Amino acid sequence: AEEAQKLIRKLSRDKNADQRSMAAERLGNLRAVEAVPALAAALRDKDSGVRSNAAGALLEIGEPAKEAMPALREALLDSDSTTVWNAAGALHNMGVVTTDLMPAYRRLLQDPECDMKVSAAVAIAEYAPPAELLPIALECRGGPAREYEVEKGVRSLMTSIAKDRAALPLIVEALKTDRSWEVREWAARALGEAGLAAKAHLPALREALTDEDDRVRTAAERAIARIAR
Repeated sequence: AEEAQKLIRKLSRDKNADQRSMAAERLGNLRAVEAVPALAAALRDKDSGVRSNAAGALLEIGEPAKEAMPALREALLDSDSTTVWNAAGALHNMGVVTTDLMPAYRRLLQDPECDMKVSAAVAIAEYAPPAELLPIALECRGGPAREYEVEKGVRSLMTSIAKDRAALPLIVEALKTDRSWEVREWAARALGEAGLAAKAHLPALREALTDEDDRVRTAAERAIARIAR
């Protein structure tokens, strides 16, 4: 409790933004409920690092931080993506449903960084149309850094998209036109897993039997056999 009080004073009064930011982060680690009013106020700090850590601290504290909900809702409009992400997560932990957070998540889909846009896409995958999500998955798949979490998110996203029958025309387009053999192979497999629902797309799979990559050809052959059962 004594440490929390010192950190609250530092968060509220210290002129150094790094010190305020570290105080907010530590308060989250402590899950210091008594710091909720100070953390809510810090969501309006002029420094983005302080704001994002304050939102992250409220996320860590969870439901006991409910009095900060109005400030967290305002933070959904923040210019800093991490602050928006943490604020959305905190609100979700407090019982706000994903559909009510869709505008914030959709703003994050425009973030220049793949880790953020893929995370946001995964968060709304159950509610957003495939046409909105598949371009993000394809853009960020196999990026230059090939970060594990991004790759994991992309795989999760593509798996979710493949289960949506409304995505079949988009998957066919990827099979026909994408430059990456991995994407074309995924598209062929996804059509096969769709079974009879993909019967109308057999011509595209037969065309893929002449693909330049043998892995795509194999996937297409198996998909045709699966659909034709």
